[in-house]
Amino acid sequence: MLGSPLRQVNRTVYGLAPLRQTAAIHRGSGVQQFLPITGVAIVTLLALLALRYLWRNLRRRRRERLLGQLLTQADHFEAALKDCRDRLDAAHAVMTALPGGGDGGRGAALTAVNAGLRDLLAHRLWLRDRAPRADLGELQRALATMRRAQDRLADQVSALDVARNALAAALRERGIMQPRQ
Repeated sequence: MLGSPLRQVNRTVYGLAPLRQTAAIHRGSGVQQFLPITGVAIVTLLALLALRYLWRNLRRRRRERLLGQLLTQADHFEAALKDCRDRLDAAHAVMTALPGGGDGGRGAALTAVNAGLRDLLAHRLWLRDRAPRADLGELQRALATMRRAQDRLADQVSALDVARNALAAALRERGIMQPRQ
C-alpha cells in the first residue's frame, strides 16, 4: 500500500510529500527554538538573582559602615564633651584665683555639658534599639546630626580656650599666681 499508484498520485498531485517534510522540519525547529529561549530565560533569571544578592550585600555593607561611623563618632563626641568639662573646670580654677572671682557661669556651662552627655546617652540607646531596623537615610541623618553637634562643640571649646588664655595672660600681667592646670 505504501508504494501503491494511488499514493504516488496523491503525492504528486496534491503535494502531500512536501507538506510532511515541512511539518517534520517545523517540529524539529520548535524544539530547537525552545531550548535557546529557555537558556536565555535561565541565564537572565540567574543574572537577576546575582544582582539582587549583590545589591543586598552592598546595602548590608553600607549599613555596617554607617553603624561603625556612628559608634565611632559617638565615642569621639563623648570624649570631646568630657574634655570640655575638664576645660571648664580649669577655667573655673583660674577664675577663682581672681579677687572677687565668682562662679563665672560655670554652673550653667556644666549643666549644658551634662545635658549633652545625657543626649549622647539617649542617642546611643536609639542606636541600640532602632539601628537594626532603621533605613540608611535615618542612619545618615543621625550621623550628620552628630557631626554637626560635634562641630558646634569644637567651636565653643575653641572660644573657651581663647577666653581662658586671655584670662591667664591678664593674671600674669597683674602678678597673680595661676593655679596648676
